[in-house]
Amino acid sequence: MNTRNPSNRKLWCFVIGFLLLVILLPVILAMLPIWDGPPVDDSDMEIVYREIPDEQNAFELFREAEAAMVPRPDLEVWKQWYDDPPAHAEEIRAWVTSNQEAIRLLSEGVALGDYQTPEVKRYTDEVPWITGSLAMGEFLRMAVRMEPDPVKRMDLHLLQLRYAELTYHAGSSLIEALVGIALHSFANYSLFDTLQDIEMDKASLRRLLTALLEIRIDEERMIQALQSEYRALVLFMEEVMRLGGGEYDALGVNFPVSSFLHPFTRPGTWGYQEENTKRLYLECIRPPIAYLRGEMSYELMESSYLKIEELTGPPTPLHPKIYNGIGKLLVNQLSDSGGGLVNKYKETLADLHALRLVTALQLYHREQGHLPDTLQALVPDLLDEVPADPFDGQPFRYLPAEARIYSIGKNREDNGGSIRVITRRRSTPDRNHTEDRVYGVFEEIELEREPGR
Repeated sequence: MNTRNPSNRKLWCFVIGFLLLVILLPVILAMLPIWDGPPVDDSDMEIVYREIPDEQNAFELFREAEAAMVPRPDLEVWKQWYDDPPAHAEEIRAWVTSNQEAIRLLSEGVALGDYQTPEVKRYTDEVPWITGSLAMGEFLRMAVRMEPDPVKRMDLHLLQLRYAELTYHAGSSLIEALVGIALHSFANYSLFDTLQDIEMDKASLRRLLTALLEIRIDEERMIQALQSEYRALVLFMEEVMRLGGGEYDALGVNFPVSSFLHPFTRPGTWGYQEENTKRLYLECIRPPIAYLRGEMSYELMESSYLKIEELTGPPTPLHPKIYNGIGKLLVNQLSDSGGGLVNKYKETLADLHALRLVTALQLYHREQGHLPDTLQALVPDLLDEVPADPFDGQPFRYLPAEARIYSIGKNREDNGGSIRVITRRRSTPDRNHTEDRVYGVFEEIELEREPGR
């Protein structure tokens, strides 16, 4: 006798049918073609690759550097230095100090050749004694820190600054610009330490000031780097969609694409729209470029990033963000905060301008016996003009009674040279985390923490 209840059977059929619908509906929707909108006009993102005259001379520079080394370290020794610089700091200091000409040639070869032709890149990868830009920067920084002789230390500082400048301007990708900015930041902080720890004679200060005035970290280079970042993302998207599932490493971000889902995330579906993804990424890239060119305020740039974060952030019940989900995920993972990058550039430029001023002020003090009443007194004997604060374009601020200069910093407010720390940080704070970016002419400034920070 059949004891099954027909109503229970209907209920089970309804539940199973509903579950199948819930499971299959997203797949069906993902497979449906959808209009991707008109083609994106991204002509303003075209990169004009500059010809670097020394590009073809990179091999010659490497050979000259190798010939100039005294002594040339064994390849295994180089590898040990490269793998663990702190453990070999004394050896590195001695070698760098006695091989400044070889290091200069090597630095120029790496900076001008490492990111250029594939042949140069292969050469620098295969020859162990040609280390990467950051490793060479670390070698130089270590040698500077351990050199007791003021004249020799100044030579190393100038080499460090030159290497940072070359690396920043090499090639045209964002990664190269970031490495160059990082090296500049290392060099700037290291030089501030020397100026405040060691009393330089007038000849050394004048030589340093001349070198600092020749250093350039142009904003057009940063704009070009942001444009190239857009192009890199577009190429990456095309490659991911072409290859299908797997793990892809793009600019240090590991992006998994399921092999099972790939057929349903092809371009032109609900899951991924190529043109809409380009539009979204252009909204990340264009604001910092406009800000660098003075066409947009910092506040507008920041508000544009809040919109991007809202569009690409994690889904919520009210905003599931299913439409173009793959494209939004790509933009969310691969788009570095352009605002943060621009701020880092401006902080580094502010440090360079401050170094020029501190050097000029120390030189003025050595020659006159006192600091000037205004920065304008440094013009035209020491400076052509008072360096501008990169954050607002106004001349650097000066507090002669306190022997300090300052930039208003990334909060864009003049707080009268305040050194109050406004950012929570576990490690020791620096001028990147204070109300104003303040620099002491003769000594390092001890920062003021807010209570509880």
